[in-house]
Amino acid sequence: MATRLLVTSAGTGSSNNLISSLRAGQSSLTILGGHDDPFVLQGSDADRRYLLPSAVSASVTGMTRSTASRLAMRASARAHPAGVDADGSR
Repeated sequence: MATRLLVTSAGTGSSNNLISSLRAGQSSLTILGGHDDPFVLQGSDADRRYLLPSAVSASVTGMTRSTASRLAMRASARAHPAGVDADGSR
């Protein structure tokens, strides 16, 4: 199984720079990007994109664990209207 790495704030300039550096150093990584703004997330250079709950949400810890669990199980979720699916596909 390939190594997967979750990069938060995906779609921002700094996260895209990080992703480029990671790819230059180790091309076997599968890079997952997560952000709470679907419009920012669309600009991510990650292999797969995940729409995450906002950090100001009271239940963000539980939801993040739930999201990580779904990633591990490769479960699908419903599509987001902005064109970024909750399962990471475009």
